[in-house]
Amino acid sequence: MSMKGVCLALAAGLALTACSESADDAAAETAAAPAASEAPASKAARPAAGVPAAAKAPAYAVLPQDGRAEAPATVADGPDGPGGMVTYETALSPDAVVEFHRGHAEAAGLATVSTMTLGEARGYAAAAQDASGAGVQVIASPVAGEAGPETSVQLTWTAGG
Repeated sequence: MSMKGVCLALAAGLALTACSESADDAAAETAAAPAASEAPASKAARPAAGVPAAAKAPAYAVLPQDGRAEAPATVADGPDGPGGMVTYETALSPDAVVEFHRGHAEAAGLATVSTMTLGEARGYAAAAQDASGAGVQVIASPVAGEAGPETSVQLTWTAGG
């Protein structure tokens, strides 16, 4: 997926998330990606262990250990190689979800393309710096769970071709 495609997918997902928010939340400010000087300095840190989102998913397409997929991942082959999408819930906060996926993306050599904030929802996108088309997008929104606050996450990836 091209960097333009990654940004469009992330923006579309956040727009859909905003539609489910109240009018006050939907009017919340959208923040731009942090400057490089504000980015996490620890690229060498190992990301927390994750569970593959699907069979043959790339190393950056993982769920946190407590992630519960709502349904099996949808996978397909496309012009940018194999990819997929899964929606899952976790006890992690939206910010922690973004950091979890950022860690796995950076460990796999992907570069951050964008981060977004819309009310309490968070978005993140990363892509390969070459023409492979590899990339990942995450949209994390808080929801009320039976055992307390949870986060609903949409994870989309392409493995590149």
